[in-house]
Amino acid sequence: MGHRLRSWHATTTRDSIDIELWAGTVDTHGIGSSLALLDDLLHEALVLHDSGASDVVARIYRAITGSPPPAVDTDPLEAEREIGDTLRQHARHGHLRLVARPRSRVVPRPADADLINPFADDPDPPTPTTTWFSIVVVDDVGDPIEGVELEFTVLGETQNVTTDGGGRARLDGMEGGTALVSVRSTRRVREILTPRWATPRTPVIPESTEAMPVHVERLDDHFDPVRLDREVEAKLVILPRFRCREITATTFDFGRSFFRREGIPVLANLAEELQQDDGQVAWIFGHTDIAGGDLLNKRLSERRAKAIFAVLTHDFAKWDEMWRGTVNESPWSERWGTREVQHMLNSLHCPDDNGEPLGEDGDLGSKTRQAIKRFQRKDYPDVPDEQADLPDNGNVDAATREQLFLAYAKLVARDPVETARIAQIGSAAFMGCGEFNPLSLSAHDRESRRAVIFVFDPAAQPQSPPCQLGTVGPCNGNLADPPPDPEGTGPFYRCSFYQSIATCCPAAGGADLAHDVIVRFFMNLQTANGLPHKFVLEAEDMPDDDDTTPPFTQERTLESDARVVVPEGAAPEGDDAGGAPPAPSGEPNMVELHFTHVPDAAKYRLRADNVSAPHTVFDHRAFHMISELSASLDVQRMPRLWAIIHAPPPPDPFGLE
Repeated sequence: MGHRLRSWHATTTRDSIDIELWAGTVDTHGIGSSLALLDDLLHEALVLHDSGASDVVARIYRAITGSPPPAVDTDPLEAEREIGDTLRQHARHGHLRLVARPRSRVVPRPADADLINPFADDPDPPTPTTTWFSIVVVDDVGDPIEGVELEFTVLGETQNVTTDGGGRARLDGMEGGTALVSVRSTRRVREILTPRWATPRTPVIPESTEAMPVHVERLDDHFDPVRLDREVEAKLVILPRFRCREITATTFDFGRSFFRREGIPVLANLAEELQQDDGQVAWIFGHTDIAGGDLLNKRLSERRAKAIFAVLTHDFAKWDEMWRGTVNESPWSERWGTREVQHMLNSLHCPDDNGEPLGEDGDLGSKTRQAIKRFQRKDYPDVPDEQADLPDNGNVDAATREQLFLAYAKLVARDPVETARIAQIGSAAFMGCGEFNPLSLSAHDRESRRAVIFVFDPAAQPQSPPCQLGTVGPCNGNLADPPPDPEGTGPFYRCSFYQSIATCCPAAGGADLAHDVIVRFFMNLQTANGLPHKFVLEAEDMPDDDDTTPPFTQERTLESDARVVVPEGAAPEGDDAGGAPPAPSGEPNMVELHFTHVPDAAKYRLRADNVSAPHTVFDHRAFHMISELSASLDVQRMPRLWAIIHAPPPPDPFGLE
């Protein structure tokens, strides 16, 4: 059963429109009128550039995708297409509802309404009146959340109020008609709610009324401010996290399940997310295009999900099953070999004896054997410290396959993601959807060859998935009604269960780095492994009491946490991506430290410890200004190190970035 997540109001030239964003299984009645109203709203926002309509469209896009809308001034046509397709997709599936309301009729004022009667007595000046604002903060099942610090902004002034045992925060003795309320620390909210969200729960979302407006937010790094009316108590419902991460089409060749290096940057960011101590878990789904039979594609998509699982968890046994084709996956049959060895060696910057990358052509010739021997001797710049000793005989035996796989998997994460962080889909650790949820209806659609990973708090885990490995029976038994419109723009999710959980997917791939800090260093992994530097990122918020402990601290060391930077780029075109060696990137070897889920704070400090001369890299720096430190030379100078420091721009509190 569906539930409402967010609501907005917009006014166009013709209509006053109520807009609601829903999740789950929803009623599809009224889709046609919703689409017509949405087209009017998009026209006023993107073509006529009406500020009010643009504001609402930006808020809706951010609520759906978790990201700011693309900048219209950079590439107007592409931005309009992306924003429009995203909103129309949700309207077509009934998850974005628009309803026209009667517009207020303006009554003309009498012509003499503003004339002053000189004989009238002077009116008494109005007596100042005070009022109150109140909000109740509850979790997904309606239980109050005590101890949440809220910031009320009224007439430009701010005051902090902490919720009581009933989840209520009230501000009395104020003037003004409205107030904005913001959650000061998502980290504190997460600490309170993580124990509650250890097991699946069914959300209970109350109806929003004029007497008690209801606002719904998922717990993330940011909350949109809630607008309160005077003397009308509102309710804020905080839902557990449920996010979609797409491993894009460049990750898999046509008809193949081998995980290519093009998917490493996105999967590496996701591994960082799953290695945080915040209880989140993940579901892994593989997908194919619609070329071939449905059972064959089901098996292929399962292998793609299995490859992702193996790389994330460093599970060589599962990887080697796919490598050697030892598991019966009829009617699918696939083995990996020399071409995949060449691809992995190139990804590890392990060349032949002339320092040249290998041609990925499947030919086990002298150059490939030279590179294999160099790998076995650990004679390459990005060798992990953990690599075991091997005889340098140039043979790809089981021991070499295992060490090559582990070195390749460490490009994603130095340490494996715990298998407990990969939630079961039915009875399986991963699942394949085959051709049932493509992004287009083209037979050889490159974009549909992807993996999708949902990351969520256990409380948000969808219940009773019908999915099973090795059979399309449950897929055919859960087809969406009505089916996707073949004349639409996609995605074309045919499975009703997948359709209900994938409303948060942008269907475009990429990682959400909305609040991460990445520090990249000009060195290879072998050099980083020998350096003692420990980098500490901490918030510099002024304490509210005598406790001077930073409200947020995260540590990373070059020796154990650095990972190789794999350049992002497209895989070779065509059904067969082998052949020529990869083009040199021209970029120097780099490693990176990734500070993830960095919370809201006024200022930040980054310092280097565990060295003879500890030093501060930067301090008293606003989050969105961190990347500007190295803007002029594109580098940040530190003793013995040169680094590029990245952080995204600040989020607009109203979602208008």
